[in-house]
Amino acid sequence: TPGVTLTSPAGGTITSQGGQPSGTGAANQALGRVLAASYGWGTGSQWTALDNIAMAESGWSDTVVNPTSGAAGIAQKIDGFGPGYERGNAPQQILWMLRYIKDRYGTPVAAWQFHLANGWY
Repeated sequence: TPGVTLTSPAGGTITSQGGQPSGTGAANQALGRVLAASYGWGTGSQWTALDNIAMAESGWSDTVVNPTSGAAGIAQKIDGFGPGYERGNAPQQILWMLRYIKDRYGTPVAAWQFHLANGWY
């Protein structure tokens, strides 16, 4: 399948190859901000907290795996990649992370406070 490239507001790119979108950390970060806006978290302290979490956990990488825990992707999902959270699929991983934070903590600020206290979220 030919790839499709989108330019992000941050100047990075997100390229779809074989249906699996993947981008640079900067492109994934820009996409994260757009998707976070749908939760009302695209600006201010909520965005800062969400960005801090993703930077601390993965640097916005949609392919990284923690060799010790097996946690994977942007959100560092503890049980790794799989259906609904696939390697290289930044939009899917970001949406998973947003739902996880909303369901578990309510807001990114609360999740970041937990992360600061515990070293994980």
